[in-house]
Amino acid sequence: MSKHNPGPWTISHQNGDGLPEFGGLVGVVGPEQTNSRGNKFTLYVAQYIKPEDAKLIVAVHDLLESLQDLVNIFQYDDEASTPGTDAYTAIMMAKAAIAKAEA
Repeated sequence: MSKHNPGPWTISHQNGDGLPEFGGLVGVVGPEQTNSRGNKFTLYVAQYIKPEDAKLIVAVHDLLESLQDLVNIFQYDDEASTPGTDAYTAIMMAKAAIAKAEA
């Protein structure tokens, strides 16, 4: 996942995020980083989103890794290799989701 901001990502409650006056919207931030001058900072992955959406975004690294593991585990399974089966369809969907995330 080198193209993505490093994880883990967390829901941010900085700068008033999540407060009612901001509509209850939150942000998602990556881990604290240090720039070339030694200053610490965090990057927003997403801002001003619903908490429910933030929870999904925070879980994305785990979801992608789980899909990759499942595809690797079932790559030699007979049913998962047979077109027309539910297992095959599920593996093809997982591969498509992985490709979309890595594009």
